[in-house]
Amino acid sequence: MLADHIVTPVMLSTSDFDVGGQTVDWFRQLAARVDDASALPRHHVVLNMVDPKTTKADAALIESAIALRKQADPNPLMRPHVRRMVEALEEATDILNNVLAA
Repeated sequence: MLADHIVTPVMLSTSDFDVGGQTVDWFRQLAARVDDASALPRHHVVLNMVDPKTTKADAALIESAIALRKQADPNPLMRPHVRRMVEALEEATDILNNVLAA
């Protein structure tokens, strides 16, 4: 209860994604076990050690992580937005790669 935020760093690997997902699940279950879930710090997952020039495999992992998060959203109205989020990620990657190449 001393922290405002908890950050879970996740590297671009399938094993790290699996462990990061387990951490997210644990934190969600923790919120169900405490008396006042609003008193818990916010939990964030941050991609760590991402090369500025992502490979196709890395981009696919990032896309997968975002898509899975949106598809699992408890609000069914958010689920159709997965495709737009993936397209935005692809566009942002292209822009950043162009900036870094200049």
